[in-house]
Amino acid sequence: MRCVGQPPSCHGGVPAHFGCPSHFVVPLGAQIPVWSPWVPKSFWGPFWCPNHFMVPLGAQILSGSLLVPKSFCGPSWCPNPFVVLLGAQILSGSLQVPKSFHGPPGCPNPFVVPLGAQISARSLLVPKSFCGPSWCPNHFVVPLGAQILAWSLLVPKSFWGPSWCPNPFVIPLGAQILSWSPWVPKSIHGPSGCPNPSVVPPGAQILSRPRRASVSPSGRTFPGSARVRERGGRNSQDIGGRQSILGTQRAQKPTPRGPPPAKIERHDSCAYDYLEIRDGSSEASSLIGRYCGYDKPDDIKSTSNKLWMKFVSDGSINKAGFAVNFFKEVDECSRPNNGGCEQRCVNTLGSYKCACDPGYELASDKRRCEAACGGFLTKLNGSITSPGWPKEYPPNKNCIWQLVAPTQYRISLQFDFFETEGNDVCKYDFVEVRSGLTADSKLHGKFCGAEKPDVITSQYNNMRIEFKSDNTVSKKGFKAHFFSDKDECSKNNGGCQHECLNSFGSYECQCRSGFVLHDNKHDCKEAGCNHKVTSTSGTITSPNWPDKYPSKKECTWAISTTAGHRVKLTFTELDIEAQQECTYDHLEVYNGKDAKAPVLGRFCGAKEPEPIVSSGNKMFLKFVSDNSVQKKGFEATHSTVCGGQMRAEVKTKDLYSHAQFGDNNYPGGSDCEWVIMAEEGYGVELIFQTFEIEEEADCGYDYMELFDGYDGTAPRLGRFCGSGPPEEIYSAGDSVMIRFHSDDTINKKGFHLRYTSTKFQDTLHTRK
Repeated sequence: MRCVGQPPSCHGGVPAHFGCPSHFVVPLGAQIPVWSPWVPKSFWGPFWCPNHFMVPLGAQILSGSLLVPKSFCGPSWCPNPFVVLLGAQILSGSLQVPKSFHGPPGCPNPFVVPLGAQISARSLLVPKSFCGPSWCPNHFVVPLGAQILAWSLLVPKSFWGPSWCPNPFVIPLGAQILSWSPWVPKSIHGPSGCPNPSVVPPGAQILSRPRRASVSPSGRTFPGSARVRERGGRNSQDIGGRQSILGTQRAQKPTPRGPPPAKIERHDSCAYDYLEIRDGSSEASSLIGRYCGYDKPDDIKSTSNKLWMKFVSDGSINKAGFAVNFFKEVDECSRPNNGGCEQRCVNTLGSYKCACDPGYELASDKRRCEAACGGFLTKLNGSITSPGWPKEYPPNKNCIWQLVAPTQYRISLQFDFFETEGNDVCKYDFVEVRSGLTADSKLHGKFCGAEKPDVITSQYNNMRIEFKSDNTVSKKGFKAHFFSDKDECSKNNGGCQHECLNSFGSYECQCRSGFVLHDNKHDCKEAGCNHKVTSTSGTITSPNWPDKYPSKKECTWAISTTAGHRVKLTFTELDIEAQQECTYDHLEVYNGKDAKAPVLGRFCGAKEPEPIVSSGNKMFLKFVSDNSVQKKGFEATHSTVCGGQMRAEVKTKDLYSHAQFGDNNYPGGSDCEWVIMAEEGYGVELIFQTFEIEEEADCGYDYMELFDGYDGTAPRLGRFCGSGPPEEIYSAGDSVMIRFHSDDTINKKGFHLRYTSTKFQDTLHTRK
């Protein structure tokens, strides 16, 4: 068929104003919403070209089954194409494209979808022979911005891409192929010098339901699998699965830049989209990790020269993905000169560093080692001291002593003096003692503050002692002596019923909590059951827990916490002989230091009470059992809650911003209120010892607020942050309310103040 410049005479009932007969015209903006349209074998388009099916700008053909005639014509410059102009849509359930049609001049037989067009079809059959732009025949062209929305997209076995590289499946910038089951031809090519990829330029998307991968006899791969090939022609792996990218990585030279953070669909167990890395050359190799979400994994190093990776995505959420750099890791420490290090060489990712034996530290050149605190000691006895003893120890010190005794010996450590920064948490300066020589050996304790630790005896014939100081407060430090002795407890527990404690030249037996040593010094018998608890948190249980408590037992717990804070008791389990008035077995809780304080509750039965909070910093518990029924008892945890009511007296008392003041910064999200009351006719004086709260011009983030009364409706004495009030503060009345607030960002040291009652109320600090 040949296109003509002018139409023949009109006939066939076609309106005369078209100037040509027998064509099927869908003008601008029109829609044909039919399920089975029949298109005549002979019809005309615009005046310049007869016999084609023309869908102009903005038109839509909505049909369930659209049959396109075998012979029709497009624009005057090229006969017999199936032409979809700019912005047109063909939405059909079954679209059959004729086997013969033409595109732009110089390039016959294309299936042309211009800019912005959409083909939304459940079954789209593309002819085996068609052509694209004039410079390159036989390819399937989807220009910028076009979309192919299809349930089943069949791509011909032979087509061409840009002029520089034949036979690709070309999706230009911004195009999308959204399909449930894409089939990619067995022969495709990419840019020059790199054959056989599926070419997807920047901005393009192929969104598809996962399908099993296919591999051609030539080794080419298709969507559903990908392979990584090393330069130099080394072997690579092709591995199928869901839509995935995987392969065996071998070392290449380092890449100067690190990859951007990963962006893979997040899931707790990485069950949907994930990157899996194994230490070896196959899926059976040891798993290093499975990664998803937005957090970039730490650097990964294989134990050999191979690393196996697999990327998997499902058919739902899509993210940006990941990018990694891989390179050959050289062990500089394996060189004959030990990496230039005098004592130890530590290999790191992409580099290395020098280290020193215990008792030595790196010199300024970071290669040589010089004497420092700590050391490796094999003497049976001796002494160790903190650096600078008996003067204050210097900041930023880290000393490690390793003590080794003969086999079957144990090492005991006894402190003669002890004083470091801190008290309970030991976050800043501390001494750490372990049985063993490494940092992960059994921990005996982490010590700080001014209280001397008890004698510590190692479980084995070696001991590790580490001292560490930060860059702030320095104290006098410590002095300790150690001695080694044959362990009599290693045989038959030394004859002790409960515990055997080895000592120098001898040993002694000890009993567990609730028991005391018998007169024979080996057996144990029941003891009193009175406890003093001073920690900020912990667990309390009935005698013999979790077994049944004994009969005729009376146990007490006197709990005290940081001044200015309250004790909170939370039950985790309760099983005490039940009686309506709890007359027989019971647990009684008091709001104070002993049983003379007000009762907060008496409990029995199996129903766990609600949490109980004291009004001050002390709480007293008493458990009583009679001689009849015994149950499991109780288990409860105690913790510290800020705020409360306090009495100002002539004697000065302390108040801290948080229970772990001095060890940790104040926590975020705090809202605490204290009311300090004096006797009638007296006022309250506040003296600030330490004040360090996040600073802001209006004190809008973290702050302390003072009110001259019992609550927030009283006159405000001031709101403070930063370094706090410049001097003492006095109330006009007999009470002061203190409110402390912290947000969830920056945390500082907090505050420590002292309060007392006073008759001198002439000076009022009313800073607003």
